[in-house]
Amino acid sequence: MTRLWLPFGRRVLLLIVLLVALVALFPMRLALSLLDLDRIGVSARSVSGSIWSSRLEEVAAAGIPVGTIEARLSPLNLLIGRARIDVKRPSDAAGAPPLSGAVTVSRNSLGLADANATVPLAAALAPLPVGSVTLTGMNVHYEAGVCTRASGTAQAALTGSIAGVALSQGLTGQASCDGRYVRIPMTSQSGQEKLEIRVAVDGEYVADLIAVQPSSDRIAALAALGFTEIPGGYRLRTTGRFE
Repeated sequence: MTRLWLPFGRRVLLLIVLLVALVALFPMRLALSLLDLDRIGVSARSVSGSIWSSRLEEVAAAGIPVGTIEARLSPLNLLIGRARIDVKRPSDAAGAPPLSGAVTVSRNSLGLADANATVPLAAALAPLPVGSVTLTGMNVHYEAGVCTRASGTAQAALTGSIAGVALSQGLTGQASCDGRYVRIPMTSQSGQEKLEIRVAVDGEYVADLIAVQPSSDRIAALAALGFTEIPGGYRLRTTGRFE
């Protein structure tokens, strides 16, 4: 039998090529299982492709429908004990809003990086009349259950009016950290209506819709909707957990 002898340098190069090929062909389905994303509430009906290029169908995150996405895993981040999964909406997802960004996961941390997405929240935040929240350049990082970094813009779209006042332009604000919560306070153009959403790493949330110093003719309508008086205005609060 004839043996093929290669110089040492070429053998090392061949070994590297083989290792890269194995990594490139590693199934994303198995990678996601090893990362145990179920613990943070991420699920998908089906996963196809490798860690370099995969497609996830009917994805849900913490009970919120995301739809179909394309994803790739960054092997370099695994070297520092962290997984980074870059995601985007595929071009053939007709009618679905754009989506892009990354999810970072390690043993004690969870984060979003440069996330751009429209999140449907009508079911979760009921009875608040919030249809969805659009995130732009959103960055959030939790470490050991505490929010350590948060930035980016959020715009809430309402599904109706607040005691007769239509807010067609929605409410807009910037994300920041507040202890174990990421806090997103949003304000209408007039400044008379405010929406504040706070979310913890385990999915617990508190959402407040506030009418600031409403006129006397609006107070009865607000009370009928369930608003209660607080210093400086009237508030409707809902709490729960995304799961």
